[in-house]
Amino acid sequence: SGNKTAEPSVLFEGQGWRMRLATPADNQRLCELFREVDMSAQLCLAEERDPDFFALQRAQADCAHSVVLEDLSHPGRPAFGCASILARDAWVNGEVKRIGYACDLRIEAGYRGGKVFPTLIDQFMQFMQRTEGIDMMFSAVLSSNDRGRNALMHQGGKRKGQPVAQVMTAYNMTSIQFVGGRKANDPRVQRAQESDRAALVNFLAAQQKQRLFGYVVDDAWLQNRFQAWQGLSLQDFFVIKDGDGQVLACAAPWDTEAQLRRSRVLSYQGSMKWLKLAYNLEA
Repeated sequence: SGNKTAEPSVLFEGQGWRMRLATPADNQRLCELFREVDMSAQLCLAEERDPDFFALQRAQADCAHSVVLEDLSHPGRPAFGCASILARDAWVNGEVKRIGYACDLRIEAGYRGGKVFPTLIDQFMQFMQRTEGIDMMFSAVLSSNDRGRNALMHQGGKRKGQPVAQVMTAYNMTSIQFVGGRKANDPRVQRAQESDRAALVNFLAAQQKQRLFGYVVDDAWLQNRFQAWQGLSLQDFFVIKDGDGQVLACAAPWDTEAQLRRSRVLSYQGSMKWLKLAYNLEA
């Protein structure tokens, strides 16, 4: 494989570049990569993770590793790419498995193609299998992000006779625009109180168990969310309950802008141009 690991932090070295585990000292460069390398799609987005790149990972999983990619032919040059895999317990067909969530993939344009991406995925996955015992891994890509989809579905090649990735499920990212007159509050929707906590945990646990890679939810999990997600509390949950006090639906709006993540729209392409025009006219 060309792997010439000389220290535990280096996961791969060869073919003119190396991949090593990121450290807090890489925070500034990781934030720069996210500002510079966009997610090309009909809605062209750049994600900003200042001031702490690693804060979002701490909120999402109990274990996370990030790597940076460095050009060995240009010593001292800033890292040209990065990626992360978050490890956690999850429901898979009624059983609890250790799974990985692949995210934070950013590679500068001049280093795309070739064997960088498949080598990155293969070596990083092997590391996570050894250290975290993950059984499988998933990721999320915008449907119109052809670059990202092609990288996952085609550049990875084969692994033990199977495709590196296959489509798991579609999902929707929805932007809710509040326009016009505001309707009266629906009396069925109430803010959660401490007395609703057990019913809320039961509802979330049942919902997540039905989902592929759903979280393993109990009261300790919910409490950890409140501690890790700064500014989120039980009172931020809106719930609908039945006559017996059981939760039927919930939602918890939470703002990530200040400390974790901001999504900046760089351009509108394809059908998104018409949606932008319509939204401006409405405004």
